[in-house]
Amino acid sequence: MPMKTSQFLLFTFLLTISISKLNAQGTLWGETSNGGATGGGTVFKTNYDGTGFTKIKDFVLDVPGNNPNSRLSIGPSPNLNGKLYGYSIGSGTYSLGLIFQYDPATNAYTNVFDFDGTNGATPEGALLLYGTKFYGVTYNGGINGAGTLFEFDPATNSLTKKVDFQLTSTGGIPSGYLTLFNNKLYGTTSNGGANNAGTIFEFDPAAALGSNIVKKYDFNNTDGGVPLGELTVSGSRIYGTALVGGANNKGVIYEFDPAGAAGSNYVKKVDFDGATLGSDPRTGLVLVSGTMYGIANGGGANSSGTIYTYVPGATNASKKEDLPSSNYVSYGTGTLLYANGLLYGNTLEYMFSYDPTQPTGSGFTKVRDYDYYSTGTDVLGGFTLAPSGKIYGLAGTAGLAQAGAIIEYDPTVSVTISNPPTNPQGRIYFNTSSGS
Repeated sequence: MPMKTSQFLLFTFLLTISISKLNAQGTLWGETSNGGATGGGTVFKTNYDGTGFTKIKDFVLDVPGNNPNSRLSIGPSPNLNGKLYGYSIGSGTYSLGLIFQYDPATNAYTNVFDFDGTNGATPEGALLLYGTKFYGVTYNGGINGAGTLFEFDPATNSLTKKVDFQLTSTGGIPSGYLTLFNNKLYGTTSNGGANNAGTIFEFDPAAALGSNIVKKYDFNNTDGGVPLGELTVSGSRIYGTALVGGANNKGVIYEFDPAGAAGSNYVKKVDFDGATLGSDPRTGLVLVSGTMYGIANGGGANSSGTIYTYVPGATNASKKEDLPSSNYVSYGTGTLLYANGLLYGNTLEYMFSYDPTQPTGSGFTKVRDYDYYSTGTDVLGGFTLAPSGKIYGLAGTAGLAQAGAIIEYDPTVSVTISNPPTNPQGRIYFNTSSGS
């Protein structure tokens, strides 16, 4: 399949900016949504104080892909280190999703692979780099329509289907994330299995086709069901969350032993309770200095979710923050990112940081609110820390076409948030062109 390097629009806006150092210098890059020589908008640059405005490039409306939904992944060294890879779900030659590459150094966006249904459709979660190749899953497609597991080589932009999920034997509708442990990859499905509540599976990249996947556990709702979040390794165990089930039917934290025998390799550790700890955990856990942090997407004092901590092996978890109340659905999305001593996360409405060194109830800071046009919304996949120190994410809905955006946040720049938000960050806007 020929690659097509696609043009994009990079959006930045300025209102009230408070720079942490008075002598800080820098250039802001932005876009106009129309106009310019071609009518497709322009990219421009200007200094922080508004001087030095320069139009850099005119663009046509030709950004393939729409509704990017994944967490971005960093390419392998040495040639692709620093380049970011992600998914766009409702687009590509067959409108079944694509893999794209984004180079922050050059602002170049390239569609590198189109899913066709046979090799999968609707890619979910994030690509996992193992060696020099990426591994990932699709939500549906494949022979059984229950999703696929694939290998993608960024050196050649070629994809090899490794597994066709089957509802009973492996579980179906994979949850989107793969985790590496002892040279094998582990993940979950949100449907299928013996109890139609999802499964944990093990994939061996070195094994032959047809014998490279093993179902390790069938969820049963009593001890948790419908796992959606990313798995996290601590020592010889793997930990995760399930959206429903447990004693209160509000979700659980569980421990999985990859070496354990069937029937004894899974232990429910914590039951979410709703009002106190939270409920409906959709995201995974992140391990920081021996403690795991996560987001409960509902419950808590404001019924808008919580930030909680969990010590691996324990039978209890502790609430650290109640997420602010909201007029809209505002559940946390994506596993928390740990960077520069802080945890960064999302709700559907805003980006936040959390300082784990602060006392309970005082570590939460709203970084900025999201909106459709200036930032994008629905940052479902969470954040990625690039080698540059900047943080990147994907907004599933953004821009005039409401088709999504790549967003960039520089944590070294201090800004004052007003209403509307004023944080000047880069955006690459998608539109509904299918691309090829």
